[in-house]
Amino acid sequence: MQGVENLNEKYRNKYNQNPGLAAQLSYYYGSLLIFALEQNGRDLSTSSLVKTLESIRNFPKPFGGNNIFFGPNKHQGSNESILTQVKGDKWIKVAGPLKY
Repeated sequence: MQGVENLNEKYRNKYNQNPGLAAQLSYYYGSLLIFALEQNGRDLSTSSLVKTLESIRNFPKPFGGNNIFFGPNKHQGSNESILTQVKGDKWIKVAGPLKY
């Protein structure tokens, strides 16, 4: 995904550490929304945005895991999750991916 290297570099420069799970997910889902808005075009409404999101197939996950896809009867995007726990100031992967 375009910009991932830039995200990592900017994040390290600002916070002196690699981006954690929360930063990665925020970047990813923000990118997904921007992609959908660009695909939708200027005539934006709730129903047109939902229709655009439903048309997304195989949206790449640059940080690992299966790609995201949607459909008219599939609005959750993924059928797996990673279980994490916050310890101190870090997100620690406990288990996963967990398929459902």
